[in-house]
Amino acid sequence: ITLVGKDLERYVKIASMTACEYCCGANSLVFKDGRAACGCAHSAAMRGLIAYMIKNHPDTIEDKILEEANRWKALFFPRQSIQKVMDAQTKSGKLDASALNQLPQMVGGC
Repeated sequence: ITLVGKDLERYVKIASMTACEYCCGANSLVFKDGRAACGCAHSAAMRGLIAYMIKNHPDTIEDKILEEANRWKALFFPRQSIQKVMDAQTKSGKLDASALNQLPQMVGGC
């Protein structure tokens, strides 16, 4: 999918708000010019999803596209994603951290 103009600007905006940071340490899916900031398959899938949504579902708001990309990230990195939620909610004492060890660290490969 090739995006230009406003679509490319929208793509960069959304893809700059997330990353597949758990495998490669990148803090964004793209650089400011839209080039991939990471070469792993997780990043490619998330970038492709964002581009697809912009091109084929242009009325979808940025927050919803970002939410969907992050949902994919949670599927790719279940342990880290759950850990992030648990860290945020540990103070409440409602979560059992031992369940985290039952989750895979990564799904798919870089």
